[in-house]
Amino acid sequence: MKVTTSRDPSAKTRRFGKALASFLSLPYANRGKQSPVEDETWLVVVEDHGNPSGLVKRCGGKEELLSFTLSLEPASGRPKKLVPVVTGARKDALPIARFFEADRFPR
Repeated sequence: MKVTTSRDPSAKTRRFGKALASFLSLPYANRGKQSPVEDETWLVVVEDHGNPSGLVKRCGGKEELLSFTLSLEPASGRPKKLVPVVTGARKDALPIARFFEADRFPR
């Protein structure tokens, strides 16, 4: 799985994409005009009016959308390498864990 942005992203969207890739321990790719290879899984950070507004997971010709609203700017600098964990009620957290292809829940 790789993380990238839509074409011609804003600086905020690029920073968010790089921070997300670092947090999830995934490679970040500057997409430019290239299209993802069909057998690869990509998380594409999409934006609305220059602000990150969601992720599109593209894999095997299928797309899934996860929308969100950011309430603050990502911290500058490189985030610490941590194992991402999905928390919350299992019925709410399970679809998000599946979106990120994560299988870790806190015990």
